[in-house]
Amino acid sequence: YPFILRLHPLMTATVSYFSLRPDKEKANPINASYFEMASVYGDAGTKEAINVWRIIKMRLTPLPTSEFASFYRGDCYLILKTYGTPARSWNIHFWIGKEASNDEITAAAVEAVQLDRHLEGKAVQFRETQENESSQFLSYFRHGLRYLDGGADSALKKAIGEKEKKLYHVKGAKNIRVRQVPLSIESLNKGDVFILDTVDVIYIWNGPESNNREKIKGAEMGRDIRAEHGHKSKLEIIDSDEWATHSSFFGHLGVRSGLTIKEAAMDDDKETERKVERTKLFRVSDASGQLKADEIKPPFSYKDLDTNDCFYLDLGHEMYVWIGRKCTKNEREQVWATVDKYLTGLNLSSRDVRVTKINEGMETALFKAALNWPTTTPTENTDIINKGVARSTRSDSISLPELKPSQLSRYMPDDGTGEIKVWKVERFSLVEVPKEDHGIFYAGDSYVILYRSKAFTSGVVYFWLGWTSTTDEKSSAAILATQLDQTECKGKATQVRVVQSKEPAHFLSIFDGLVITLTGGAASGFKGRYAHWRKESDTYDLDGTRLFQIRNQSAAQVEESASSLNSNDVFILETPTQNYMWLGQGSNTREKATAAACSTRLRLKTPLHLIHEGKETPDFWKALGGKKAYATGTSLIKNETRTALLFHCSNSRGYFHTEHVADFTQADLEPNDVMILDTFDEVFVWVGEGANSQEKKKSLDFAIKYVTSEMGGRRSVDDTSMFVVKQGFEPVNFTGHFGSWDKMYWQVNYNYETLKRQLTTSEGAVSVKEALSKYDKKYPVEVLRKLSDELPDGIDAVHKEKHLTDEDFVNVFSMTRSAFEKLSPWKQADCKRAVGLY
Repeated sequence: YPFILRLHPLMTATVSYFSLRPDKEKANPINASYFEMASVYGDAGTKEAINVWRIIKMRLTPLPTSEFASFYRGDCYLILKTYGTPARSWNIHFWIGKEASNDEITAAAVEAVQLDRHLEGKAVQFRETQENESSQFLSYFRHGLRYLDGGADSALKKAIGEKEKKLYHVKGAKNIRVRQVPLSIESLNKGDVFILDTVDVIYIWNGPESNNREKIKGAEMGRDIRAEHGHKSKLEIIDSDEWATHSSFFGHLGVRSGLTIKEAAMDDDKETERKVERTKLFRVSDASGQLKADEIKPPFSYKDLDTNDCFYLDLGHEMYVWIGRKCTKNEREQVWATVDKYLTGLNLSSRDVRVTKINEGMETALFKAALNWPTTTPTENTDIINKGVARSTRSDSISLPELKPSQLSRYMPDDGTGEIKVWKVERFSLVEVPKEDHGIFYAGDSYVILYRSKAFTSGVVYFWLGWTSTTDEKSSAAILATQLDQTECKGKATQVRVVQSKEPAHFLSIFDGLVITLTGGAASGFKGRYAHWRKESDTYDLDGTRLFQIRNQSAAQVEESASSLNSNDVFILETPTQNYMWLGQGSNTREKATAAACSTRLRLKTPLHLIHEGKETPDFWKALGGKKAYATGTSLIKNETRTALLFHCSNSRGYFHTEHVADFTQADLEPNDVMILDTFDEVFVWVGEGANSQEKKKSLDFAIKYVTSEMGGRRSVDDTSMFVVKQGFEPVNFTGHFGSWDKMYWQVNYNYETLKRQLTTSEGAVSVKEALSKYDKKYPVEVLRKLSDELPDGIDAVHKEKHLTDEDFVNVFSMTRSAFEKLSPWKQADCKRAVGLY
């Protein structure tokens, strides 16, 4: 690469590999260089898998799976995610460490282009930068990323076998990142989790203000580090009792105690808060003889794209570069330099902004949404793949109604026909499950599964965690899985954590492609769930009636009520005298086949009576307690190319930010934050029990801006149905987009006072405009002088004066509102203290 490496390092992804080849070679991919590349990549890209390469001495070096989630700050990496067996679509990510050299950055970009060419230009390319990775990239690493100091050529790397102490910082809400930090007490803070690896002992230090998700991820990461040490390290968890006094832990940090530990720190994510309304589209063209970037005035749409040019789209939170099929070589190469110049003008660093390269014909769902793309395209099909992200394909044989997100997220190391054993966690021990009940799980329990085959002689140990399983059961499952690995597999098994409704394809395959989840579970070691209505034998049912929702390759028991039905799915209704298969108008034939297999697995005594939606009999409705409203509507009945979008809204970083959530289920709704669900027919603002006032207000503002933006389809607010719903009071047209819905999911953790407060303050769905009006409402000064926790919902406790009428404002402050706003902040604060509004 001697010539390439002299180029500007951030002309990255298309320091064109094509420009180094004669035109005749571009037309014929089957040539010598093609076979050279094929030998480098092996079978990567031919079947469902993730492949990771590290750039070492300017060459690709494949990494073993055990190193997939560990990234050195001084290096660059190439990651290929392949969907489908045989391969259906591809994502290429090149990851740039903060301390990577310019040569390594350029080499990684060139390798990404070469790999894309190897895949005939059908991949979507992403440029990822350390600590600013896309949610798509982070979703590949369920246990989080680990950032390590040094690099391939770094002098910081220790000699093999040398015991080096390392301190890791575990941080994050939904996507966890683990970064190596200096071995010092100055690195600690009370709000996060830290891992000290001394090789002999691995300490997991939980800050007193850290959240449960970080604690769980810290424990999982500690377990993974111990596995890297051959399971020889001792694992010690330091929790609330010893966080400031554990002498051994602090001794390794050179101090006696943790009395000087800093307070909880804000997230130091440097991602700039860039607004949706800054959406811009630029055309990059040399048709005039000189390369120019011209901004296209809004409103713009997919019709503004031209196959003869390149374009870049700034969505505020990320950027896309679109390459037209007939663009010139100069445009293809220089579009990246143009993007870098644009970012520099915004005072943004190229290393801190996510950029996705899209070839014409391979547009993603979010890109299409931003440009108001039509719902269908006559020359293409769209597969809903990779956790809800759409990719276009050229195959006319694919039937859209047969494809759903979870069904296409596959990792298939073998065919799943090996030997399996299943145990349920009961009272901190394993109880073997009879073979005839394999593949049937209780949502209130946790399980450990051992799988062996010729491909996996060392074994795979899965531990499956039910949604309503207790914390002690989940912890026991992880510990017992490790113990089982030691006793049955001599510590050589691969351990995989599986969460209910997020089962990977290989896990499904070992149970003949079907997993059934029942409500309830065995009593926990510390505390039982649902004990007042569940029999000790786990058979909760008392009247012989059960209802199961079939979605893709799983069946989940739901409340036996007509309100549980969903037009998008198939349902099985079991009664003492008759069994029914109910086919929703939006269901597919694969779900019908899954329902038949479910009937066999459940050993139903009578055949299934087929009922199509809209053709129900009186006996059917009677068995469900009468006809009721259920989840239906255009977006559920029609299997369109678009899927509902979910956004997570929070100010946990110290400022308001939003994040797209892919392949979502009920478990992705965060009780401490606000979520926005866009079904295209309706927009819902879901307010969690623990969401703060600022999050509520800013999320409502964001919902309005989103709907009217390019990403939201430039819809009219007046013509769009927009609702606010509160946790625990979700309507069926909201819950219908989350698969199986468990009404007890949050309530099992509520005490009486919490439930009482929610019942007295929550109402049904209200419009977004109505909800926003609360934040502009005016109140008497006596109400505003109350303590913050006694104020009515919607009042800004920091700026109470905004809720006074103009007349009351003058009476209270003895000045007009405009005069008050001209005062310095400290004078304003003094005035508010004097009148009791501080």
